[in-house]
Amino acid sequence: MTDNENNKGNRVVLVTGFGPFAGHPKNASWEAVKELKNSDLEDVCNVTMVTMEVPVAYESVSHLIPKLWLEHKPMLVVHIGVSGMANCLELECRAHGSGYNKLDVFQSLPIAENELLEDPGEVIETGINVKRICDELNCRDDSISSNDEGCRAVLSKDAGLYLCEYIFRKSLEIRSDNTIFVHVPDLNVYPATKSAKGLYHVIRLALEELDAAKN
Repeated sequence: MTDNENNKGNRVVLVTGFGPFAGHPKNASWEAVKELKNSDLEDVCNVTMVTMEVPVAYESVSHLIPKLWLEHKPMLVVHIGVSGMANCLELECRAHGSGYNKLDVFQSLPIAENELLEDPGEVIETGINVKRICDELNCRDDSISSNDEGCRAVLSKDAGLYLCEYIFRKSLEIRSDNTIFVHVPDLNVYPATKSAKGLYHVIRLALEELDAAKN
């Protein structure tokens, strides 16, 4: 094994998408993750990509996320969800600690009482500059835009107070400087291939930022 291959094994990017839920029998987030896994991102960015389909369930997220961080020790975690209101990629910048009152696919709510409070409460923000990533992705004169088939991105401060925001919050509580969340549009707005191409560049830009911070 070469030194480069050894280094690649230490550079893990964990990417999650969600499984089916009401109105989304085929979840666009997981479809995009599957397309992303088939890209050359691992070779281009010298990383190992670990992908996981996560059930739309609070208990599953609560148990799975700490376990994945501990097992894989990722340098970057990218959670992806679908938004029926999105018309492009939405990069979320923060997540609340409470206000999770929408039933999951098992008709359940979070176990922790503090997470059920009506007041969304305090927030944790990602330490990654997602605004810069949006700006670079949207720059028409940049080479990124010429490769993403018109995939656009916007900054969002409202992740929805459902499983998308919940999973984002759980990872932010572990390492906020290494976590991002991206909402993709439904498949009738962006096919999975288009979302995956946009996500490819989002991840590449996030990795560039993390690498630069080490130097």
